[in-house]
Amino acid sequence: ILQKKLTVYKLAFSLVHMRALLLTLLLQLVFSVQAFYRLGTVGVGSTSGTIYLMDSNTLFLASFSASESVIFRGGSGANIVTATTSGFLSGANMVLDGSNDWLNVSPIEIRTASGDELIVSFDVPGNIQIPCNAEYLGKFSRNGGNTYHSLAGHVFFDASNRRFFVAGLYLDGSAPAAYMWLTTSTTPSSSGVRAGYNGGYGRVDDVNNQDTNVTYPP
Repeated sequence: ILQKKLTVYKLAFSLVHMRALLLTLLLQLVFSVQAFYRLGTVGVGSTSGTIYLMDSNTLFLASFSASESVIFRGGSGANIVTATTSGFLSGANMVLDGSNDWLNVSPIEIRTASGDELIVSFDVPGNIQIPCNAEYLGKFSRNGGNTYHSLAGHVFFDASNRRFFVAGLYLDGSAPAAYMWLTTSTTPSSSGVRAGYNGGYGRVDDVNNQDTNVTYPP
């Protein structure tokens, strides 16, 4: 009888251990998928900002400035992909649709409106996977001063994967305990739940221009 009990306990332990391994594997799979792909940051002359691939056909320009229209271009001939901004921009946050699939061209170039002058180019890896259907909710920014804590970022909602994506997150790190928090309240509230942050549920320390996944709790 004792031997049978030991066998049952070992089996139960093995099943719990397997569930833990499966859960760990699932978490690793979920958090290894990028919400967006950051092409890079440009700072050449009057053109500046950070460029993301939202999905295969869409770019997102974060805090983008340019003294005139610029062209985003990749590929050549029948496979060319283009998108153009319109006129003077100063710190604009905008979604820019391409004429075709950005994932099939590399590099992606930013050129002057005439197309004659290359401003910067970004390589596109051939193995990236980017979920689609993300919605840009807007930019948040707060200068803490002497009373509050400074934070900023661009927020997107990826409904298909039940998560938010914060592009370019900044947090000054001076709060005693900062966490990602989900609530239906339109003002700061203790009503809500702690959200997942880059694969865990720990505190958020000082962050400077980091791209971050924020997920619903299980």
